[in-house]
This record gives sequence, structure tokens and C-alpha cells, in this order.
Amino acid sequence: MSEEQINLNKEKVSKEDQFIVKYEGPSFENRMELHSFAKQASSVEKILKEAIAQLSSSKKIKDKIGEQKFYLKLNPGSFETNFLVLFTNPIILNLISDFIFEYLKYIVTGRIEGPKYNKELKNFVKIKKIRSSTKDIISPCIQDSDRVTFINGDQTNNYNLYVINKPEREGMKENLLKIEKEIPIEEFEQNIFGRILKVDAIKSKEDLKDSKLWFVAEEEGSKPIEIAFRKEISEEEIREILFNRLLVKAIIHYKGDEKIKIEIIDHSLSPTKKLDTYT
Repeated sequence: MSEEQINLNKEKVSKEDQFIVKYEGPSFENRMELHSFAKQASSVEKILKEAIAQLSSSKKIKDKIGEQKFYLKLNPGSFETNFLVLFTNPIILNLISDFIFEYLKYIVTGRIEGPKYNKELKNFVKIKKIRSSTKDIISPCIQDSDRVTFINGDQTNNYNLYVINKPEREGMKENLLKIEKEIPIEEFEQNIFGRILKVDAIKSKEDLKDSKLWFVAEEEGSKPIEIAFRKEISEEEIREILFNRLLVKAIIHYKGDEKIKIEIIDHSLSPTKKLDTYT
């Protein structure tokens, strides 16, 4: 990393790539709940990484996820989350920050200003973890005079910043709710592995066929998703596949990037092979 960096206007900025989230107000006088701090730090990292993914996929930056190193810097006596991010090109964090600031403006106002990130912002806001992370970042602000400031730079070179006060927080909550409601539901046919691990409202053997069944896909962070079978399925078949590893051909209903329902067209048992089967 070079000793000094410049922004797109050839102005000197921080010696280190930092993305700072700073909390101020009566709720942060020498303390913050550990749970809130941990959620906030994790949420900032998720937003940074997904911003990199969005801009990389649209060829606006060359870096890809995994080519950066993320460090959390804690300043004594301050509730700031300072992310030190090492990129192959030091100026890239300026581009990432610019995108995140445009995202924040979009969430506050409900409008995308200009065509620069139009496509990326529309894709970005469809991602459930981004919407959840945005809520988690502002949730520690409880009092009317609390505020959170997003800074690209350092304490002496804040060449780009965005402040979220109470009116902005209210705008964010309102617009996030509106955006979530307007995300269309789309259907795709896919093959996925997983298990039926949750069954609701079983009171007797006769109830199983009419109970709600929930499928957990073999993906990191997967949650149970309600399923339905396109074809009639017997009580005996359900008992045979329950809790076993399956390969299913299904119509999957998505709201943004979130799976909300699975309609199983076909299925087969697909047990995990043991290591001794290869010897």
C-alpha cells in the first residue's frame, strides 16, 4: 500500500483505506450493548463485501471478493467501527464507499439519483441480508438526538461522509418497508439437495399427510422453507423421505434472493457417501 492516497479529484486522502461508522448521542455515552455492537460490526462487513460483489460483477472494479483483507480497528473511548480494508488498488475503497453512500441516499429518500449505479442499487436492495444489515446498523440509535455517521477516510481526512439523524432513520425504515413490499416474486426450476427437517402440527399418524412440511437446503445459512408436492404423495412415501438427504427437482419461489416456497416436482433419496465407499 502506498504511503499516501488520492481520491478521484486528485485530492490527498487517508494513508489507510478505512470505512468508518461512528455513533454519537445520549445512547452512546461511554457504553453500547455488546449484542448491538457485534451485530453492527457484522452488518457493516456484509454491506462492504456485497458492494464489492455488485461492482465487480458489473465490471466497475476489478477486485473480487476474497482479494481483500478486512480488519476491525477500535479507537479507545469511541464507539466507532473502523474497517481497515486492504485492496489490490488503494483507490478502490473510494469507489466502494461512493456506491454505499448512494445506497444510503436511496434508502433515505426512496429515489435513485442519477444513472451511475442504477442497476447495481436495484440488485443490491433485493438482497435480504443487505436490508437486514441496514436495519441493524441504525437500530442502536434509540434517542431522538442519536446519530450515525458513515465516513470514508480517517479522523483528519473525511473527504466523503453521510450523516443519519432521526429524520433519515425514519425515511430509511419507511422506504425499506416499501421496497420489501414491491419486490416481485419470481419462480425458477432448480435441482437442489437437502432434507425435510421440520414438520408442523403432527398430532397422530393420520395427520402427517395434511401437516406443513419444511425443507432445509444444503446451503450455508439455509432456513426451513415450506414445501408442497406437485404430485399426490402418500403417507408412506413421506415417512420414507422424512429427515433423509434428498435430491429434489422443484419450482422455487423467490422474493429477491430469498427462497420463500418450494414446489417439489420430483424427488429421490440421495444419501451421503461414506469415505469407505471409495476404497
